[in-house]
Amino acid sequence: MLFQRGQPKDSEHVDQMQNPGNLETGGKPLVGVIFFFASQMSRNIQTARIPSGVEPSSHSQSEPPKVHRLDNFLSEVQEHAHASPLVTKFETIPIEMAPPSRPRETTRDAMHDTLLLVNFKNKQAWQEWIQTK
Repeated sequence: MLFQRGQPKDSEHVDQMQNPGNLETGGKPLVGVIFFFASQMSRNIQTARIPSGVEPSSHSQSEPPKVHRLDNFLSEVQEHAHASPLVTKFETIPIEMAPPSRPRETTRDAMHDTLLLVNFKNKQAWQEWIQTK
């Protein structure tokens, strides 16, 4: 499975987000925002990462698809986020710089500037996520 940009994580903790007083360890939910200037690294194209548990097609004669390194990185982080009880939402939003700011000779397809939003149960969950991932 390749990383699908702009796909939010289905939250299983909607009730907790609406009722922060019921959080297991207490505290308010915490939102992390990261902006990746991936258009600055358009040369970083590599073979697509195959997620754990997925068998590569043995009957496929063509080479594996080439993708941007950021997509591979976000795919791996997304797998951890989906499996973690600390993360309540993991969403990427594709961002495109306006043409004057866009690096020269960069096509629209090569633009990978991405805004990453990650909701954590609380500050303690964020600290634990940072330490373990």
